[in-house]
Amino acid sequence: MRRKILLSAIVLTILLVCATIGILSHKKMNAKSYFSCGVTLCHQGKYELAIADFTKAIELKPDYISAYNRRGFSYNCIGKPTLALADFTKSLLLKPDDPITYYNRGLAYDHDGKMGFALADYTKAIKLKSNFAEAMVNRAIIYHQMGKQELDLADLTQAIHYQPDDAIAYYNRGTAYDDSGKQGLAIADYSKAIELSPDYANAYNNRGIAFSLSGEEHLAIADYSKVIELTPNDAYIHVLRGISYHLTGNPDLALDDYSIAIALDPHCTNAYHERGKIYQQLGQQDLAKQDLDKARALGYH
Repeated sequence: MRRKILLSAIVLTILLVCATIGILSHKKMNAKSYFSCGVTLCHQGKYELAIADFTKAIELKPDYISAYNRRGFSYNCIGKPTLALADFTKSLLLKPDDPITYYNRGLAYDHDGKMGFALADYTKAIKLKSNFAEAMVNRAIIYHQMGKQELDLADLTQAIHYQPDDAIAYYNRGTAYDDSGKQGLAIADYSKAIELSPDYANAYNNRGIAFSLSGEEHLAIADYSKVIELTPNDAYIHVLRGISYHLTGNPDLALDDYSIAIALDPHCTNAYHERGKIYQQLGQQDLAKQDLDKARALGYH
């Protein structure tokens, strides 16, 4: 499940010339100029260069809240959550009532594996901004990991209320319903996620599994086929479609899918196992033994 990163709303109406690209001399650059250059570089995905400019802005203006926030964001983007945490914490010392900074620090804690601290920051962000849908979605993910299904569902439902066009919220709530054995509700949420984001491969994948669990294998096959169209190198989706083909009386199509899965991932134990089972049913015992032995050798239990 993906997490979203938010930034304070900063609209640059003029693209300022950056010292980083050598147009202005350092003597003419003030903190705001360095900050603006850093934002431009950040938008271009040049996070290391952006960090250098945000750092220069902070050196010139040590209480520059936006520079700490942006630098923290950039550190998060390059996989340095510890440095991101330091910047977000400094920003909160300067402005302790900013919900977006709490959200971003929660995300940094998340990336650093500190789930409890992340939960506390998402909760604080929601307390400061009661309609903060993104924070609700991420807090729900933590509740999901903690096995707190009721809180998980409550946050996602509230997030959808405030942000009804959020495909991720519907997808995550579908997953929560799935885990509760409510396949019908899960299918409805996955369908809404797909309506909002037609190329949402994970939503097609999960809806296919939910269809299969509901005994609707033909619908599952259609969803798995869409996932294959969107992610053609995913071996396991061929295994899932192969199982559905087998259950609908199409062993030849199932064999084709299992063979494709093995070609994509020679260590796909489930593909060997399922193909071996079909060979057994077809009376091809040598091929069955070969596949089943291979599955066991790879750790299938």
